[in-house]
Amino acid sequence: MVELTAVPSPVQRIAKAFGVDPLDNGQAGALSIESATLETVFDQFLEVKDRVSAPPEPAGPTAEEKAEMAEGLKQKGNSFLSEEDYDEAVESYTKAIELNPTNPVYYSNRATAHSHNGNHSLAIDDAEKAIELSIPCEGIPPPRVGPILNDVPDQTLKAAGFCQQRTLLSRGL
Repeated sequence: MVELTAVPSPVQRIAKAFGVDPLDNGQAGALSIESATLETVFDQFLEVKDRVSAPPEPAGPTAEEKAEMAEGLKQKGNSFLSEEDYDEAVESYTKAIELNPTNPVYYSNRATAHSHNGNHSLAIDDAEKAIELSIPCEGIPPPRVGPILNDVPDQTLKAAGFCQQRTLLSRGL
């Protein structure tokens, strides 16, 4: 003979899950929603639904959008450079680099602006970074980097010399 067990009712399951006793009048009075109407319950549902189903905040610009924004900033920097507003040019190129730090042209252009401002050590740093990011160094610096380094008072660092040094270091020599 099969023994039957009692299946708990939904009320019993909810009472157990929330730790309440549906037969306790004190709890029933404290947890009562007698004043709620179908309309107020539906309004609350709509309010919660809107909060829960709200579209997520945008994650920010895509890589393609960042590249486009960086190109626009580079163009602004080029305009400032041609107007001899080197501080603004540096700022524009810096913002472009923040958006796309792997583009050697931005570093090269910023190096030019630094050089015109007389900030030769910063120009060297940017020129070195532009070379580092360029196609493997064959002793030929990327466009406009050679002249920048040639203008630097300290003649010990030249683009070709830097490339040669970098090649030797990469070979462990």
